[in-house]
Amino acid sequence: MSAPSESIQKLNTKLAENYGYLDGVSRNYPRFRVVFSDEQFEKRLGTYRDFGQYGIFLREVREVREVPKYPHLQHMYVLEIAIENVVPDLINKVTYEPYWVFKDLEGNPRSDLVCWRVINLFAALYFDAKSKKGISDYKQDEVDKRNEDIQWYFEQIQDNAPFIAGKLHDGSAIVNPGINN
Repeated sequence: MSAPSESIQKLNTKLAENYGYLDGVSRNYPRFRVVFSDEQFEKRLGTYRDFGQYGIFLREVREVREVPKYPHLQHMYVLEIAIENVVPDLINKVTYEPYWVFKDLEGNPRSDLVCWRVINLFAALYFDAKSKKGISDYKQDEVDKRNEDIQWYFEQIQDNAPFIAGKLHDGSAIVNPGINN
């Protein structure tokens, strides 16, 4: 797998500068972050079964353990969004949940798409959808830039994600709420 074209640290700094931090909690939690799935763990309350060296059952215990966060998404980059925790089994007050996984329809990693242009597009779409911002709320140069970014991303996913590309093309997927063709 190839490395992203920009460092993850620089991308996360840009995300914090442009999209801020989770409201009302702390500046310790940027609203968005990019992470590598294999490096993410979470503290989770659960019932766990322990086995010895030769597969012999030792015990079953309910406790908090640090467990892999994305066992189903191996070797992939993930754009996460910070939210206040509502899951009782998770210990932290704030959790990061996957907002976008950089992969194709076959589940292959797409680290080539881990760049500011794509990440900024997804983060902006989140706020557009949340605020119900429409086309009339943008200046023409912003509209042109957004359309250019959407077209570029559409071209990137067209071969690897034809279902999503088709939904964007026929208008059944919302890219920017309020825009009518």
